[in-house]
Amino acid sequence: MKHIITTVLVVFGVIIIFGAGQIKELHTAKGETTLVLQAMMKQQASRDAVVLAQTTALARQDKLVKAILEEQNLLRSELASNQKSTDQHTEKLGIGGPELDELAAMSPEAALALVLKRNKDIYRCLEIQTGSKLTLREMGANTKDAINSVCSDIANPNYVEVN
Repeated sequence: MKHIITTVLVVFGVIIIFGAGQIKELHTAKGETTLVLQAMMKQQASRDAVVLAQTTALARQDKLVKAILEEQNLLRSELASNQKSTDQHTEKLGIGGPELDELAAMSPEAALALVLKRNKDIYRCLEIQTGSKLTLREMGANTKDAINSVCSDIANPNYVEVN
């Protein structure tokens, strides 16, 4: 029986020693796991900071794109308005097409004089549109195309169309 007790004690001693070794390994593994978790948490914090910076940058880019689109829409609107005005003035010019060809065939000097007069009128329209003051002659005009038929609405301001 003594032999059995001794054997049991030896087995318990081995189990205790083995268990103590296992506990020590568990503590070591726990410490390593804690270090790994801390490193992973730092990496995640860094990733979170990068994601936040990227989100902020994307929001700024979104605002810029919206501002650019608004500016493009304004420019398109202005371009359409300017094109309409240009088309109206080109229509008013009355030069070009078959009439000018016929006039040039009959009298090149008259055609040239017409083109030069219209060019002078166009230039004056541009001057007025960009802020140049009206001359006394323009202010005194009382018929639609007394001074300038290209932009009579601004070059002959005293003319009032009667319907």
